Amino acid sequence: MLIRVHELAKELGCTSKEVLLACSELGEFVKSSSSTLSPRVAQIVREKLDTDVNRLNVADYGASLGGSRSAAASDDGGFGAAFARARRASRRPTSASRSPGEIQIAIYRYAIEPRRSRRGSYTPEEQDRAERLTERWVLTWLPDVVEWIQVAEAERPDIAVKLAESGLCPADADLRLGFGRIDTNSDTMYRRLVRGIIGIKDAVQQVQGFRRTEQNMGT
Repeated sequence: MLIRVHELAKELGCTSKEVLLACSELGEFVKSSSSTLSPRVAQIVREKLDTDVNRLNVADYGASLGGSRSAAASDDGGFGAAFARARRASRRPTSASRSPGEIQIAIYRYAIEPRRSRRGSYTPEEQDRAERLTERWVLTWLPDVVEWIQVAEAERPDIAVKLAESGLCPADADLRLGFGRIDTNSDTMYRRLVRGIIGIKDAVQQVQGFRRTEQNMGT
């Protein structure tokens, strides 16, 4: 059965433009949102867009994630479009059933709570800050993002990305090192980076050196 582009977009919870882009990437030249797709093409588009969505865990993002800014369209392997769909999907529950996702819970726990001066419900300012921080951390696209938030106390997601790209994990960034060994009086590697005491390259070298020593000692 033939289906129009805009009908398929509604079914998938995305825009007609995204369906048209998917068709183009598949080598199918479709003119507009009112154009019809054959069952074969429609199924291929479903599989392609569903795959993009499934790369994201909507529950991680929280119902209140948003703002007026849309994800930038760039050559990012489809992440921009997939993130936009995940954000829309996260708004679907009714207000009565909304709850923060895993990332936003981590933000409240490690960024908002430690700085609170009073008990009780979160203020609008605290909620706004949690949402903004959540969006920044979502955009890092780190698979172990909650662990990074814990180590970072939600600060400087750009540092987490650089460390992850260098092969370090959150446990590495949480090490307290001095002269090549554990020093509990020192700040974590992450905190030292945030404070500008060391650079990324130096931090990576120190952690890698420590891990090699551990391995050689069989610990």
